[in-house]
Amino acid sequence: MTIFFTSDTHFGHANILKYCWESRGLAFPGKSFEEVFAIKRESIKAHDEFLIRSWNSIVSPEDTVYHLGDVAFGKFDMNKLNGTKILIEGNHDPKHNPGFKEIHEHLSLRLDHPHTNEKIDIVLSHFPFEDWDRKHHGVLHFHGHKHGTLPYRVGFENRLDLGVDCWDMRPVSIVEILARIEERTRKVEMEEVFPEDDFQY
Repeated sequence: MTIFFTSDTHFGHANILKYCWESRGLAFPGKSFEEVFAIKRESIKAHDEFLIRSWNSIVSPEDTVYHLGDVAFGKFDMNKLNGTKILIEGNHDPKHNPGFKEIHEHLSLRLDHPHTNEKIDIVLSHFPFEDWDRKHHGVLHFHGHKHGTLPYRVGFENRLDLGVDCWDMRPVSIVEILARIEERTRKVEMEEVFPEDDFQY
């Protein structure tokens, strides 16, 4: 079993194509935003089908996916998606959301490290936190909501936006997440980034 994370799928939300075209355009290779948005009802169906294919291509029925909120606008059948789903509520999620094994406002999670005998402690929420329990002792913080627009700051190597807009429109594994954290940390140690630098997520 593999554990995955994702956020901000926005199934059924036609205007997300406008707000996040740079990433959502992956669902429409060779087409311009104007072409796609001119038929937005048909386009959001194609967008949703692309997200479903992307999800099911890497998530098996035996896997678990933590969804960090903003699942869909309107009704969406979560049974179309592989895996056991656990929801961290977003600002657009209804209180009753069938298809999820568990629903939380936020959650603290402890996982086995994929390469060592150590444990990984993680704080999950929809909104990004400026501070969280044991932040300076290696605890990770995964969030959504920002669609890749939250500028990275030195000292926040352990905070990551796991929305689909940051990860090629798909869920992401803890192995990939740890690799990105390691890359960030290396850049800071090599003084390749500075507090005033403004690169995303």
